[in-house]
Amino acid sequence: MSTLRVVVADDLVDMRFLLTSNLTHRGFDVVGQACDSASAEKLAAELRPDGVVIDLNMPGTDSVGAIRRIRAALPDARILAISATPSQPDVRSAALGAGADAFFDKADGFNDLTRCFASLFET
Repeated sequence: MSTLRVVVADDLVDMRFLLTSNLTHRGFDVVGQACDSASAEKLAAELRPDGVVIDLNMPGTDSVGAIRRIRAALPDARILAISATPSQPDVRSAALGAGADAFFDKADGFNDLTRCFASLFET
């Protein structure tokens, strides 16, 4: 099986670094990084990754709309919506309703996050 290609989107450079490092360690190929949802959409359209990890709380961006548009453009891609503030009303349901395959609370840790993402590709 070939290495799964992933785009990571988070507004914080340190978080992108941690996500990328952990996903790479788990065997994924992080082919692109975005600091906002518009860039995530653009990278997903250009790179056509197998999966996208996208933060729901990036300032000035519409991550839920981006998930909807990425899902429409890449129906087979796996999308993991992540958030450090999952207690916001309806954040989980909005992400899943837009087409995310799963939702993960960043506070639960990177090992669990990468395990959660990897599980989306298990058959």
